[in-house]
Amino acid sequence: MKLTEIEKHISKVILKEAAKKTVRELDENPPGIFVAFVDDGNESYDVQIETNADGEITKHNCDCAVKNKFCVHKVAVVLKIANAKNPKQKSTTKSKKINATELLLQKVDGEELKKWVLQLISNNKEIELEFQHRFTETKTHYTQTEIEKLTLDAVKAVIKNRKHPDASELKKIVQLWQTIHQPIIDIYMNNITNHENSNYIISIVETCIKIQDSFRTSSTGISTYIRVLLGKVYDAILSIENNELWAQVISKYLKCIWDKDNRMVVPYHNFAISFLEGNNPQRDLVILHHIFDSAKELLINNVAFENTSNKSLLDLAIKHNLFGKYYFLFTPIIYDNEYNIKLVKHLLEIKQYKIASKYCHRIISYNAQDIYNVPYLNFLRQIYTDTNEEIKKLMIIKKLLPLTFNFEDYVYLSNKMEDGEDKKKWRSNLLSKAKRESSYSEMSFACQEFCIQLMIAEGKTHRLFDFLNRNASFSLVIKYFDYFKSVDANLFIKQICNIEDTEFGFFGQQNQTKIDRETLSDLIIKAYPKPLLMAINNGRNMFSSRSVLVDIIQRKLIDVV
Repeated sequence: MKLTEIEKHISKVILKEAAKKTVRELDENPPGIFVAFVDDGNESYDVQIETNADGEITKHNCDCAVKNKFCVHKVAVVLKIANAKNPKQKSTTKSKKINATELLLQKVDGEELKKWVLQLISNNKEIELEFQHRFTETKTHYTQTEIEKLTLDAVKAVIKNRKHPDASELKKIVQLWQTIHQPIIDIYMNNITNHENSNYIISIVETCIKIQDSFRTSSTGISTYIRVLLGKVYDAILSIENNELWAQVISKYLKCIWDKDNRMVVPYHNFAISFLEGNNPQRDLVILHHIFDSAKELLINNVAFENTSNKSLLDLAIKHNLFGKYYFLFTPIIYDNEYNIKLVKHLLEIKQYKIASKYCHRIISYNAQDIYNVPYLNFLRQIYTDTNEEIKKLMIIKKLLPLTFNFEDYVYLSNKMEDGEDKKKWRSNLLSKAKRESSYSEMSFACQEFCIQLMIAEGKTHRLFDFLNRNASFSLVIKYFDYFKSVDANLFIKQICNIEDTEFGFFGQQNQTKIDRETLSDLIIKAYPKPLLMAINNGRNMFSSRSVLVDIIQRKLIDVV
């Protein structure tokens, strides 16, 4: 797709939405690579569009969460590029007209011009730096110190002694870097297998990261610059056909994934991960084993990983079936249930019961609320079931039951207990807790069902309707519809029609409530005789004014009657 053909391939809805976005700091450097920021509400997204000589889009990237081929932010940038005026496309007259500045430049004395230029550049550090870069003899070798100085000089040229640049100044810094770093990058690109040349790229990236860490800014300009630079390195390394030589070249960058403080350097980590999409198993193993073996070395030296590093490594190990080999690298992260559940789940899959049990108990010990313990108690239950530790399993189920109200667990525990006052007291306390939480707890459905199942099991059918109260769940009514009707059909229909059923639903389950309401109304009309239905229709004022269910039954009765 060409830049100028964007409107042919994108829907009008997206085009209209893209036109509303603000595109900032659109820059093309080098030719064909466009980088910009797109403001979307309170968020700002970093977008990169790459084109070939024919204006066709070859690569595109946006750091938003949308995974579509072309998100609205990319479209906004493409529209900006396509609509921008290109001086190269302006028509020119047959005879070029010399402007006043060019005419004066032809007449001015050379010495006077030099004096004027010297004065100009001495008053403008940015121009001075570019001048030195433009007219200094081309170097073929750089030291790390020289690269760091060049990079830092660009920052000083723009913001002088201040510590934090604004957005426009940051853009100028990145533009200067693009100019002064290019000869260094060219040396590398001309001989990418030279290990010393790899140090040039590493020096640039490390210095840029240090500078980025020192700035207090939300701008992603430096991150983008580093990503684009490593993207060029990626393309160059990917072109190496010999696997042994490829491994030697990439090893320099793999060693940079952890910094001197043993923190993961995200740009290098992402750079390494990008090679895993190349469908080359031999090369994938080189990268993966280096990443995990280096992490193992850090662990041996008692280095604790940052949470972000732990998460990234865990996902990587799971995705590439290496968790079984490197499971010992991972430990729980406080208050991060998604990560912790994933970790314990995979420990159980490889039957590392001892470690999984240790982690579950550790997580439970720092959880603030009991409800968060449920998945870990279930893991412990599985562990003690698999390891035939019946007493420990029994203790876990006792802890689980007041949190889940699973009736099968109740029966299991009840059968294990001796009859007597203790058992009666335990049963009474459990039932009281279920009643209390049946109308306001997130476990309301489980609590209501537990009460009903207990009454059925104990043969106390006369007590069933006590739990079919104004706060009863429609899903529960549907599940036990036939049983309730068989006990007392008239009382059942009366109770149903008095459930406080508002359009707000229960505990945020509005959509499910609407579905259940329709299902239940159909069941009632099908199961009850017409005279009784007519009585409902004529006696609307006998039922709860907050029952939408009755209104639906009335409406459907028009068709039935």
